[in-house]
Amino acid sequence: MKEAELASKGGEPLAYSFSCYMPEYFPQPQQQQLAYEQRRRCWICFDEESKESDDEPVWVKPCKCSLTSHEQCLLDWIAENQKTSPRTRVQCPQCATPYVIADHASQTLIVLTMLDRLVHAAAPYVTLFGLGCSAMVTSTTFGAYTVMNFLGAEQAEQLIGTPAQWTWRVWISLPVIPVILVSSRYRWADGFLPFATLLLLRAVGSPLHQVKFSWPPSPVATLGMFPWIRLIYNNLFLLIQFRLSRLILRYRSGRGRQRQQQQQQQQQQQQQQDNVRDRREFDMLTQADTNAGLSIIGALMWPLISSWIGSCLSHIKLVRHYFPEPFHRNTLGGCLYVLIKDFTGLLYRCEKIRQRRSRRVRNHTEIP
Repeated sequence: MKEAELASKGGEPLAYSFSCYMPEYFPQPQQQQLAYEQRRRCWICFDEESKESDDEPVWVKPCKCSLTSHEQCLLDWIAENQKTSPRTRVQCPQCATPYVIADHASQTLIVLTMLDRLVHAAAPYVTLFGLGCSAMVTSTTFGAYTVMNFLGAEQAEQLIGTPAQWTWRVWISLPVIPVILVSSRYRWADGFLPFATLLLLRAVGSPLHQVKFSWPPSPVATLGMFPWIRLIYNNLFLLIQFRLSRLILRYRSGRGRQRQQQQQQQQQQQQQQDNVRDRREFDMLTQADTNAGLSIIGALMWPLISSWIGSCLSHIKLVRHYFPEPFHRNTLGGCLYVLIKDFTGLLYRCEKIRQRRSRRVRNHTEIP
């Protein structure tokens, strides 16, 4: 009755009066805001805490920052981050605190986990060992095939014997053959190839002090002289390249003197341009193709190509007279192949220089 009288006389509103006596049914606005802010919210699924539900999921706060989440949501998020690397420690995205996971592991699981880690740690070394063994077997097979194909069956058997009679020196020397072939394509090998070849022949059991130089030379004498012949040939070929480049530069300088007589005012500028063009042409002539893949393939294919050319030369009677054994004809074929290849490449580079000198820019009126 008193509340009704107050309301009829212009007192406080009825709802406010009721709120004074029943605060639990009519909370103040500040209390409503505080209750809303105190509700937990999962930063993964953005679901808020609800006190009305009986099956509320478990909430966790694994670090000191403001982020909270459902335990199952956080476990799923951690599992997603550990998909590629299960042993990665997942951190809080806000404060970078590592999450600590508590679980139960049996003794069997602990032992199997240790074995799994040992296997993963040893896998790179086992793989490297397997690749090394494969490379060793492949190199040995290639070395034996090269000796058999290049020297012939009879000469190869005299040099290295049958596989059942191979000593540890032969097993070490045969894989070195492809290494020597590949290194022979580069200038940095000039210093050690002669001595490496002598050591290789000594390792396969060839007594070097009993080598006799006669015609036709023996396989051991020929293989021993190969690096020295290669060294002499490379220097002669470089000398030819240098002489040819001097001729090209002299031709360019002659053209430069004619221009100097015609155009005295542009002498210095024209001389600089000629120097640049001379340097470019010199590089084109002296620098051959440096493709590593082609160099390696060409070096490894050289014994096979030599045997092919040697078999073709065996049909010539004069060649059979002076080179009676297949090994001698294969050696001649390999030398001819190197000569043809090098001078063909030199001719190609000269033609490229000639083509470059003939270039000119066409006017638009000359284009059909």
